[in-house]
Amino acid sequence: MKRFLFGLCLAAILCTGCRPSAVTLGGTVTVNGQPVEKGVIDFASLDSAPVSPSLEIVGGRYRGKISVGMKRVSISAPVVTERRPEHNGPGAPMLEVTKESLPAKYNASTELTLEVTPALREKNYDLTVP
Repeated sequence: MKRFLFGLCLAAILCTGCRPSAVTLGGTVTVNGQPVEKGVIDFASLDSAPVSPSLEIVGGRYRGKISVGMKRVSISAPVVTERRPEHNGPGAPMLEVTKESLPAKYNASTELTLEVTPALREKNYDLTVP
């Protein structure tokens, strides 16, 4: 009986560590039904979970490893507004000047949150901009 209880306790202790600490999450990001061609999606931890990297959005899709836990989600889709020389003179490299195309409610003052669970594999974001 003691061996059985010991085995049960050991199994319970080991299984608590069985939850993955990160999942591979992917999905789509659209604005008014159109895919975001180029951008960044960030999942900032709202709890003690490890920091997750920012993920690149390409052709309306993102994919990467995200730590499990509550996240504040921010999405940025900058667009090039002009190209100009970095400095005066021949052969100066061109510099791209960008502007954020999404409202602050999706990035700087984001209203988006997500609970990343071990079972979550896909999350799509369908954003609307007037």
